[in-house]
Amino acid sequence: MKKLIKNTEPFININIQDLKKWSKKKEIIHAQQNRQLQKYLFFQKAFDLIYDNSVMGDYFEFGCHKGRTFSFALSHARMRNMNMNFYAFDSFQGLPNVKNNLAQNDKFKHKALRTNMNDFKKIVNKFSFYKKNINLIPGFYEKSLNNKLIKNFKRDKVKSSIINFDCDLEQSVDQALKFSMNFLQKGTILYFDDYFSSYKGNPKLGIPRVIKKNFKNSNFSVIEYCNIGFAAKSFIVY
Repeated sequence: MKKLIKNTEPFININIQDLKKWSKKKEIIHAQQNRQLQKYLFFQKAFDLIYDNSVMGDYFEFGCHKGRTFSFALSHARMRNMNMNFYAFDSFQGLPNVKNNLAQNDKFKHKALRTNMNDFKKIVNKFSFYKKNINLIPGFYEKSLNNKLIKNFKRDKVKSSIINFDCDLEQSVDQALKFSMNFLQKGTILYFDDYFSSYKGNPKLGIPRVIKKNFKNSNFSVIEYCNIGFAAKSFIVY
């Protein structure tokens, strides 16, 4: 047994030769493979949970850069033969300029994380079995998440089952959550991709503050669900 431990520690293969030749390209590929795998596995859990609990509703995504998590949602819904609609809320022009972008995180630059609408359509239209269920709501949230849209959603009796807040900035998440409060139900899963990414994870600022503020006087409450990757956190509405 001692010989086995000596020859196998730390039980994870660390390719030192590869690390000696480590490049910026390899750094990006490694980081994205790791991050996207953890997100994919979370979506698997989330869709299993709403399926098991019969939480009937639609998928909202705020911030749809490159269509990665939107594709995960389409995939996992299809694997469970779920009949639902999918709403993509995005400026399709990158991040807005909220004056304190860089104070929140030096990577939250104005116009960063931009995927134009045509490119996004090409990505999601590959999921042809849900083509009629995919709805794009373009524009910056201060204009697109308006009373008319709320009225239309309520007229159509829209309820959410999973909401993905991946719009980075505190102000954008606040606008998206205020809108979404109109369409919550018991069992809705809330996923905040940048929960720990703003203000260096300060729990009194950024997304934690937004969540606390919006649920303070709500008829709903939230319980922590899963932590995902290095910065994301999810909650269940009850």
